[in-house]
Amino acid sequence: MTKKLEFSRRDFIGGAGAALLGIGTLGFTGCAPHSNNGNNASSSKTANQSDATKDYSISNTVDCDVAIVGAGASGISCAVHAAEKGLNAILLEKTSSIGGASNQVFSAMVRKPEEVGTAVNEWTADCHWKVDTTAICNILSHSEEVFNWLTKFGWSFSEMNTMGTMNWMIVTSYDQRPILYKTMCDQTGVDIRNNMTAKKLVTNSDGAVTGVIALSDDNVATQFNAKAVVIATGGYAGNDNMVKEAFGRSPLCGGLPQNIGEGLEMCWAIGGAKPRNYGMQMPHQTYVSASKRLASDYDDLKAKYPFLAAYAPCFLNTTAKGRRFRNEANLYNADAAANSDMYQGDYHWTIVSASQLATLETSGLAALGVDEKLTISPIQAPTYNLDTPWVDATTVFNKMVENGDGYKGSDAKSLAKAAGMDPEIFQNELEKYEKSCSTGQDYVCGKDSKYLAAYGSGDLYAIYTSVNNLTSCGGVTVDTDFNVLDSSENKIDGLYAIGVECLSNLFSDTYTGVGAALVTSYTSGYLVAETLLNA
Repeated sequence: MTKKLEFSRRDFIGGAGAALLGIGTLGFTGCAPHSNNGNNASSSKTANQSDATKDYSISNTVDCDVAIVGAGASGISCAVHAAEKGLNAILLEKTSSIGGASNQVFSAMVRKPEEVGTAVNEWTADCHWKVDTTAICNILSHSEEVFNWLTKFGWSFSEMNTMGTMNWMIVTSYDQRPILYKTMCDQTGVDIRNNMTAKKLVTNSDGAVTGVIALSDDNVATQFNAKAVVIATGGYAGNDNMVKEAFGRSPLCGGLPQNIGEGLEMCWAIGGAKPRNYGMQMPHQTYVSASKRLASDYDDLKAKYPFLAAYAPCFLNTTAKGRRFRNEANLYNADAAANSDMYQGDYHWTIVSASQLATLETSGLAALGVDEKLTISPIQAPTYNLDTPWVDATTVFNKMVENGDGYKGSDAKSLAKAAGMDPEIFQNELEKYEKSCSTGQDYVCGKDSKYLAAYGSGDLYAIYTSVNNLTSCGGVTVDTDFNVLDSSENKIDGLYAIGVECLSNLFSDTYTGVGAALVTSYTSGYLVAETLLNA
């Protein structure tokens, strides 16, 4: 019987996940356990709509102008800008820290005024025009203003080319960001309430939102009466069940495990509408469990041999069943890599042969046709050149198999049996690939001949490779002022949604924006504060 590969939250946290993912917009720690049979264990935390509708025994009441639920980039921006303009802002955060995912990311799609038009048109086209162009323009046209505003609080930025796109990079170190956020709140008088989980929105007889009920860690309920409530809770990617129901599968969560959808549940409970594209997720690049476990035995480069292989265009990528599913050169484009991976399933196999490893050991990736550096976050990439020999690669891959992060077989069928693939299907796919290598023409997926590296004879290895889901994208319908709308597209007075919760306006079926989520988070928070000031 084939052994299942099991991955826990501990496997992902601190591994090839957090820093790696930051090159797009978000990069975090891990969530739910996954296995190589495509079935996911349920998240240990789940949002429940009954929590958003049941009665609570209120122990305390607090009055404020605006209650912001969630202390990530969007929530803090909203609270700080509202407070500096004289509003009494209370920031509710379910954890003991503030900053959320923005404590581990660095790329933001900031655009100068003269660049906005082109950027909006490109963004809209990338989403096949199934987006709200006015919402995209609203974010980008204010992005430079917002990020310049952040600099007055001590944030540092520089321009950086991230996968072919010039973005603003946060230079402020990761460890200083929570401190800087706290200073921003202290300077403007924001009232931060940590370890408070919002559960239910309060409405009046007209259906307008007049407050929010939150529970402390010891289940004491406080009602925060407010002129406006802003939902900035970061989506539901940490809720395995919700992702599975909305998306049809539940890939490895590369986001914050506490983001389980309570904010959306509260909005839905009072009539907030799900968007047309509800269920969209933010897949981004690749997670290879092998490298984290190998790190205890090898230096950084050796431990990341399987990780590099998973990003290289010269190795066959197959589904869990053993079918080849893409042109592996798509790995040079993070969006193409992530979306093609997410489309075919929760994980795939990267196939490497002993013959190829022997070549790598002497001459590096260049000898297998790789002619440009792999598309890996500079934070996560090991130090290597294309012609750097992979010393002891065979030993490392054997250790990977021993650790349970991949499989080995003497031929195609034996590898397929070990990994749970269909032996006939995989053998056929490998034979077709070898034929493409010999003819220099890939009739199956159209890969450039320079990346067609023959497998030869000898042992074969399958690396367990999974797609990361950084966050859910949206979940409630909003307008360009970030008012939450009902099913008739009428605004629910007093209720707003920002950050990840409002991404449904900006993307259609797939996330395609490098740095778009972070710029949306800061900018939407700032703009909601402006809306509240003018209300």
